[in-house]
Amino acid sequence: MINCSRDAVQPLKFRWMIQKVGFAQWSKQANQMMECTSYLKAQLDKIGWPSWSNQYSNTVFFKRPSQEICDEYVLALGYDERFGGELAHVVVMQHVTKAKIDQFISALKTAQQTAQQGAR
Repeated sequence: MINCSRDAVQPLKFRWMIQKVGFAQWSKQANQMMECTSYLKAQLDKIGWPSWSNQYSNTVFFKRPSQEICDEYVLALGYDERFGGELAHVVVMQHVTKAKIDQFISALKTAQQTAQQGAR
């Protein structure tokens, strides 16, 4: 028998949620989350911030920024030597908008510029 971290009530809650929200709205929300996931990854790439994501996942992993940014944006933290050590990640859900992503990217750019000026 294979066990997992979800109890038996979770599939019932999932079914109830789909029935309550409706398949069309559920699909719309899923598409919006995946669109914002792709947008976040593209914006990180655009500023040259090391990042990784799976095409079929709503999670984006990236090089860990300063603790101040991690705290401000409540980033999940991790460590993986294969990807350069200290990482953070975002699970893009319904509340994550392109406007919030833009604010986050702006904070990263400011941090990048400050680090570059300090290195001079």
